[in-house]
Amino acid sequence: MKQNMPYTPFSTHLSRSAREMEIRLRNIMSGPKKRPPLPFLILIFSVCIFCGNIVSCQFRDETPPDTSEPASSQQEGPGFDAQLNEMVLDYFQSEYNTTAYLAENTPETPQEGDTRLDSAVLLGTDTLDEKLFGLYQIGRSQYSQRMGQLEWQQYSPTYLVFPMDTAEVPIAPPICFNYYQEGMAPGDAIRQAVWGLKDLEVCLFRDGFSTPNGPGNWVDSMFQDFEPEIIVHEDWDPIYWPGDYWEEWSVDNGGDTGEVSAIRYYNAAENSRYLQRLETSRTDMYTPRGIRVGSTREEVLAAYPGMLFDEKNWQWAYPDDYLWYCANEDGLGPCLYFFFADDVVYMIQMVDMFN
Repeated sequence: MKQNMPYTPFSTHLSRSAREMEIRLRNIMSGPKKRPPLPFLILIFSVCIFCGNIVSCQFRDETPPDTSEPASSQQEGPGFDAQLNEMVLDYFQSEYNTTAYLAENTPETPQEGDTRLDSAVLLGTDTLDEKLFGLYQIGRSQYSQRMGQLEWQQYSPTYLVFPMDTAEVPIAPPICFNYYQEGMAPGDAIRQAVWGLKDLEVCLFRDGFSTPNGPGNWVDSMFQDFEPEIIVHEDWDPIYWPGDYWEEWSVDNGGDTGEVSAIRYYNAAENSRYLQRLETSRTDMYTPRGIRVGSTREEVLAAYPGMLFDEKNWQWAYPDDYLWYCANEDGLGPCLYFFFADDVVYMIQMVDMFN
C-alpha cells in the first residue's frame, strides 16, 4: 500500500498545486514552531559564524609548526613536475590573489602574503565515466605575521583533483576538495570531489544514470525525461549574492514509480544550483549502498553497520519511524533519512542542515 510522506520541516507535500506547495515551503523556511533549547541555538549560531559559504573552498589553518626551512627539504622530493607546477601555481594565484612559487624558487626577500608550494604528493588515481583523475596533496606555507614578525607558516594540506592523461599527467585545471579526511580512500575522495558532494554517503543515484544528486551539487540530467514544476523564491533567506534565489523543484510521475521534490539554491555568478533538501518515494532511486524505497529495515541495517542512529534527532518534527545517518552524530551537516512503514522503506530523504 502506498504510504503518505510525513510532514517535516524539510518536507513538501508532493503536489501539483503551486499555491499549496508555496505555502508549505514558506513554512519550511520559517522552521518549526517549537524551538530547540537556548544552549543548542547558541551552539548552532557559533558554528554558523565560522562556516564558509556554500561554494567556498577554504582551508583550515592550524597552529603552524616551525617551518623555517621549506617543507620540501624535509621530504624525499617536492613532487612537482613541469605540467603540475604550472597548474598548481595558476590555481593558487587565481584563487587566492597571491604570489605563489615553488619552495626551491623562494626569493630572498618574500612579500607578506606570498604562498610557497612545498610539496606535491599523488595519493591515488581513479576512473570515472572513462576519464582518469588523480588526487594530490599539496603542502603550502604562507609568509605572514606571527608574534609580530614575518615568517613562513605552514598550513594544512590542500587537496586537488586533476583530470589526467593515460600517463597520469595532469591535463586540466584542478577541482578543490576541502572535505578530505585522514585515511580516506583516494577513489572515494576523487568521486566526491568530481561529483561535488559534501558527503559521499548522502546522495542518491537513479537507475541508468552514473552521477548522483546530493547536498552540494545538482545534476539536471538525472531527470531529463521529466518536465518538473519549478517555483522561484527570491525573497527566501539567506541570499548570499545579488541575483541568487531559492527554488522549489518537484516531479510527480504518479503510479507505482513514485515522486521526488527538492529545494535548490541558484548561484547566479556561477549559473549553478546546489541541493539543500530532497525527498523521494521513487523506487528507481538508491543510495551508494544500494538502499531504495522498498528495502527492508534488515537490509538497511546490514548496508550501514554501526553508522545509523535510531534516536530521534529534531524529534519535535519527526514523529515517524525512521533511521538516519550523519557524519556528525549531532546531526549537523548532510543527513540521510530512511522512513519505514511495517519495516519497509517508503521514503528516503536528504537534508543539509547548513545551507
